[in-house]
Amino acid sequence: YREIELLTNLKVVVSLGRIAFEQMVDYYHLSPKPPFHHGKGYQVSDGSKLLIASYHPSRQNTQTGRLTEQMFDLIWNRAKSWLEGEKFESG
Repeated sequence: YREIELLTNLKVVVSLGRIAFEQMVDYYHLSPKPPFHHGKGYQVSDGSKLLIASYHPSRQNTQTGRLTEQMFDLIWNRAKSWLEGEKFESG
């Protein structure tokens, strides 16, 4: 977690996969522990950071259609919008 602490201007964390998401939930001490849902976002700390859950862009997920290019683009567009000051709507 030292790398995260060095990112002093970190505002958005996109977790690529359930394992990464659960690690970040533990790191930020989110309670109650939120469930993993692709595209869902959770504010952490004092509300200055956003954790967004995403399926991992593995071949298994992309070739089966579980994660489409449009779904993945939406994650990054939501992160960008939140950084630009828009309210994050999860789901």
